[in-house]
Parts: sequence; C-alpha cells; structure tokens
Amino acid sequence: MAQWNKDTQSYRAQDTTNFEVFICADEHGNIGACGSSLNNEINISAGLTPGMANVHKFGAVETTSATYDTVWSKGGAYVFPSSASVVTVASSSGTDSDTANTGAETITIQGLDGSYNEVEETLSLNGSTDVTGNQQFLRVHRAFIASGVTNVGNIDIKHGSTVICYISAGMGQTQVAYYTVPAGKTAYLKSFAATQNKNQENSVRMFQRPSGGVFRVASELNLYGSNMHTLFTIPIRFTEKTDIDVRSYTGSNCTVSSMFDLLIVDNP
Repeated sequence: MAQWNKDTQSYRAQDTTNFEVFICADEHGNIGACGSSLNNEINISAGLTPGMANVHKFGAVETTSATYDTVWSKGGAYVFPSSASVVTVASSSGTDSDTANTGAETITIQGLDGSYNEVEETLSLNGSTDVTGNQQFLRVHRAFIASGVTNVGNIDIKHGSTVICYISAGMGQTQVAYYTVPAGKTAYLKSFAATQNKNQENSVRMFQRPSGGVFRVASELNLYGSNMHTLFTIPIRFTEKTDIDVRSYTGSNCTVSSMFDLLIVDNP
C-alpha cells in the first residue's frame, strides 16, 4: 500500500521500512475507529451511515385522566389503526390554509403503509375543511408544517372520523410518544425519559406489541413530581412491525412528557 510521509509531504519510497495498515468496518461497510464509535452518532444522525438511522420520539399529555393515557398531545389512550387508509387533515382555525397566507399552508405526514414500509405525503391545508390525501397509511408517527408559518389552530390527522395523529396549536409538529418499527428493520432502544409537573405518583410505562402478539411492558419509570432518564448500556431490541406505546398512569390534570431514542438498523 502506498504510504504518505506527513513530514516530507510526499509518498514514501519503497524501502525496507513497512507498516501494517488496518481498516475497521462494520457489516454495512461503514469505516470507523477500531474498537470505538468515533463520530458514529453524528454520522447516523446526518444520514451518512448506510443501514442505520436514528428516531427521536417525544410527546406530552397536558391533562391526564386518572387512567392510562398515551403520552401524546391529543390525550387519552391511543388506538393503533387496524388497517391502512387515506388520511384527512383539518385545522381548528381557518387561518391554516394555503390560500390565507397567514397560517400553516402545507403539512407533511410520515408513517407506514399497509406493508409497514415507510411512506410520506404532503397536503395543502384548507382551514377547518377536511383535505383528503391519496397515500394509504397504516401508521402515522410524525407530521409537521412544511410551509407557511407555525399552525394557528389544532390540526387533526384522521382515518375517517378517528384522530390518529395530532398537532397542537403553535407547535408545528406532532408530539407523540408512540412508534412502529418498519418492515425489514430492527429498533434498539438507547434511552427513555419522562417528567411531570405535579407531586403525585405516576408510572410511565413503555409497552411493546410484537407483530402478531399482545402489548406487554418493556420498561418503566416511576415518578413523584420528578423526572427520570434511563440510558441502556445494552439496548432493548424491538423486531420489525412492533408497536411501541408510552403510557402514563397517574391522577387527573397532570402534565406528563416523555421521550425515547431508537437506533434503527436494516435487517441482514
């Protein structure tokens, strides 16, 4: 192998001084530092690492109901759709319209189709009038305002009359602590956190439902007017098509927020 001498700023002559050169790479062909992950997290976040991606999910429920609440801004227990369908979107404010030019104009919706493959669609808003898309969604796990200004009203994203995702007024993006692992991928839970604003007992539980299975608890944070943040030295593994749902169980009228980070890896 040709060797560069940094002192002379030239290639070395082919003499008797030789060096062994090692290059470390993972199974996806990503070259990195041997025995470490130098800048690996940054490369993954920047989309420079083939076969890997990060997902950061965060949500908040502003008024709990003294029973299980999924941690999402709409509130109440979330029900994952059982079949794929086109979605309709509408705002509670007529200002959020691509013709008004004073509110949110377009919205981008991201999720999974009926085969659990990643899909997205961008729709033009028409105030409080329903706008129906063309893309079939089995899951919607994120939506955000793509143009205009931050949404003035609350925006519902629905299957028929059922709200399956939601953007609170002034937020510009969904706040939902649920997710479904796409087909052909595996998710690894790296961190899980929760906080609340009242001095009362609260169990914040992450549930998982593997494909064809039932919901079961995967991790738990117990709060009392406090916060907790757990980092997993050995990540928890979620297989493809697994539904992940963070639920808060506390008294009424409490604000609870939660977040979790996943490393998404292509299956071999």
